[in-house]
Amino acid sequence: MFDYYGLDWVLLALGLATKYLTIHQNRMAFVTSIFACSAGLLVALMAHQYGLVAFNAILIAMSLKGFQHWTNLAKQRTTETSAVPTTA
Repeated sequence: MFDYYGLDWVLLALGLATKYLTIHQNRMAFVTSIFACSAGLLVALMAHQYGLVAFNAILIAMSLKGFQHWTNLAKQRTTETSAVPTTA
């Protein structure tokens, strides 16, 4: 049950948290995804599943890019909102 030091259970919990946060359009989904994929990567290394190692590495890179993109969009929206003149 704990052949992978509980990392498989951590992967399960973080994967579900990622899905929940994604459904609610929360950018922290990218952070939980990075941690989930890191756990998945370690489990895949222990199991000698190198295709899954590559898959998780790619997903980590995509999550980093997604978090960066979402952060840039949030900054852009803030700038656009503060640049709109108000009328009295």
